[in-house]
Amino acid sequence: DETGVISAASGIVTINATVKGKGTTEALTITSTDTQIKGEVSDLSELTLVGVAADINKVTTSGAQDYSSTTTTLNANLKGLSVDLNSVVLGADVTIESTGLATSTSQDVIISGTVTGSQKLNIISATTASLQNSASGLSGIDINAVNADVMSVSTTGIQDYSGVTGFTTLNGDATIMTISDGNGFKAGNVVLGEDANDVITITLNQGVTSAFNDVTIGTVTGSYGLNIDALGGDVDLGAVGTSGTSIDSLTIKSNTTDLNNVFTTGVQDYSNVAGASTLNGDLVSSGNNIVFG
Repeated sequence: DETGVISAASGIVTINATVKGKGTTEALTITSTDTQIKGEVSDLSELTLVGVAADINKVTTSGAQDYSSTTTTLNANLKGLSVDLNSVVLGADVTIESTGLATSTSQDVIISGTVTGSQKLNIISATTASLQNSASGLSGIDINAVNADVMSVSTTGIQDYSGVTGFTTLNGDATIMTISDGNGFKAGNVVLGEDANDVITITLNQGVTSAFNDVTIGTVTGSYGLNIDALGGDVDLGAVGTSGTSIDSLTIKSNTTDLNNVFTTGVQDYSNVAGASTLNGDLVSSGNNIVFG
């Protein structure tokens, strides 16, 4: 295997053409204050960018991609064994994919910094997709992975975590600024992670009533509270908590609500459900109120 190195530690590296390896065994490391790759990168084993900023197009590698020390503007898709990013600016609708070979010790998509830009972010991960900082201003987000871990996410369109086969851990609020048909919040099994306010809030359409304000979630676990502000829409929840591990509280504002077993240590508030609340299981709150309108 060979590793090519381009170093301009105090300067700019600009590549106006494509970058292509002879096979899939060559790696490339670029060090600069600003790296700009205008063409497609392919047939490399690994790509590492070190510096302050980077602006790249489509990158396909057989091994890891490491942008963890730069703020990277993505103008096209990334696909590699694993993808590690710091702060990200979306210059286009982008898919970040980790292929995750069985021999790999790291198969994740990790974004440790913020994600900004008015485009849609799609993540496909063979193992974990981890957003360790806020994502804001996106047109939408769609994650398919074994597990996902996200902080606060604000979008103008859909947030879809239903392709996560294990658990999606919410460590911050989910906000969808505008709603149209087909948008909303979708997830499978959700874990309420640690939040500064000890409660995770899902807000659709800035609290404005709309028939498209729909929220669909499978199971909900964790020791924190959950608020869902989906006025005018329909909320469909699987089992929330268990008899041994209740969540803290549950508050729902919606048109209708479809509930299974719900176990909380604190209040359950359905007083702002305008229509019917369909109960498919038990509602249990240890020592606190359960309120209907």
